[in-house]
Amino acid sequence: MAQEDNQLNQTVLKDKRKRIKSDVNNSKYVYHVYSRIKKIYPDITQAMVVKIINRYFELTQEDLALGNTVSLGGIIGDLYVVKTKRKVYINEEGDLVNDLPIDQSKTMKLWREQPNLKGKTFVRHTNSHSDGYLFKLKYDKFKFALKNKSVYSFKFSKTLRHKLSENIINKEVQAYEIRRKNE
Repeated sequence: MAQEDNQLNQTVLKDKRKRIKSDVNNSKYVYHVYSRIKKIYPDITQAMVVKIINRYFELTQEDLALGNTVSLGGIIGDLYVVKTKRKVYINEEGDLVNDLPIDQSKTMKLWREQPNLKGKTFVRHTNSHSDGYLFKLKYDKFKFALKNKSVYSFKFSKTLRHKLSENIINKEVQAYEIRRKNE
């Protein structure tokens, strides 16, 4: 009896994890796509559909990593890359403002070595490889025609972020520049 309850609890936990964190990959919808395409093109196989979908995602990822806008369809939105210039400047009140992004790992290391600087001193990225620009991947929901836009989000894959960083270092990315309020 106790063993059956334990198995039941494990099954419930697995189902709960599936609801909370979903790993969406091609295998989740390949059969649906295959069944729709099979009606139009009877000679196509499911393996061919998998190759087509994988190739589409590879090309989309390459386009986005180069800074091109990727449309997800008329009602879902767009994916694109933006860049902002980060710098150290003096504002209207005469205060020095450091707008450069914080290097978390080096800052934490500094704070461990010198606890008296904790919360006072930060180590910053200069982004010299990109002339001081900070790049971000964005999901534009402006064209989103469904309800509850604020609920939807887009998480970019680690592979895409690495491709984008390589292209930034090689200066191959053409991105929209967003002006900051202080400029």
